[in-house]
Parts: sequence; C-alpha cells; structure tokens
Amino acid sequence: MRLILFISVLAFLVGCAALEPFSRDPATAKDEIVALIPEGTPLEEAKARMEAKGLKCQVRDDLDPARTVYLYGSTDRLAMPMVRRGWLVRWEVREGRVYAPYVGVDLTGP
Repeated sequence: MRLILFISVLAFLVGCAALEPFSRDPATAKDEIVALIPEGTPLEEAKARMEAKGLKCQVRDDLDPARTVYLYGSTDRLAMPMVRRGWLVRWEVREGRVYAPYVGVDLTGP
C-alpha cells in the first residue's frame, strides 16, 4: 500500500514539473525565454509565442511616468498543496519589437 502511495505522489510531482512553462530558476528561465523569443522579435510574434507557452499576455503603457510600453506575460502552476509557482515575463517594446527581458519566478502560498 505504501509503495502505491509513493508511486502516486512521485507521478504527481513529475507530472506537475512537466507542465511548467519554464525552469524554476530565474536565470535559466530567462535563457529559455530568450531562446524562444530573441530580442528584436516583433511584438505580435513574441506575444503569440508566450501565449503558446500558456502565459496570459497584455501590452501596457501606463505603469511608469515615461509611458514606456511593455509586453507582460504571466502564469502560475500548483507547486505543492496550497502553494503556487508563478512566472512573470516583461519585455520593453520599442518600434514594435521586444527588448530587455525581465523574468521573475516566485512561490506564493501560506
């Protein structure tokens, strides 16, 4: 019985990791994102690629006084019971292309 429980928990954990869009490590996740979306990629193409990885995306220009345009993408997944792992990707948009990616990975929960 314990073996069945152990195998079930292990399968659950492996399955959850397989559903994650990017690495849990921010530096590695940034490398994965830049490989998927090189700097200079057109905005709509970058947005489509992020959405294909499961991120919810939006273009914002109201977040700083300089009215810089950013493409934001975010998603989260269950990391363990009551704890979620989240990814935030922010690209600066200049002349319709994305540059200077920022990637954040965090955990939220009690």
